[in-house]
Amino acid sequence: MNKTYKEKSLERLEIADWQIKTNNTLTLGSNLYFALFNFMQAVLHKSLDGKWKHIGINKHFSKYCIDNNLLDKTL
Repeated sequence: MNKTYKEKSLERLEIADWQIKTNNTLTLGSNLYFALFNFMQAVLHKSLDGKWKHIGINKHFSKYCIDNNLLDKTL
């Protein structure tokens, strides 16, 4: 089954929540990171190159938020 980026993000958040509740935090940072990465992919859709790279997605996500008045550019 091919999950959407939004579904992947929500699944990672559920896993992270479970990890916190059960004090099973060995991979918590990784799950939170990929929840955010998948969320940004869901918002931005496909990159110009066809695949988002970890190094560049934050820049494009920040620009998207500023361009759509979701984030104050002075911040």
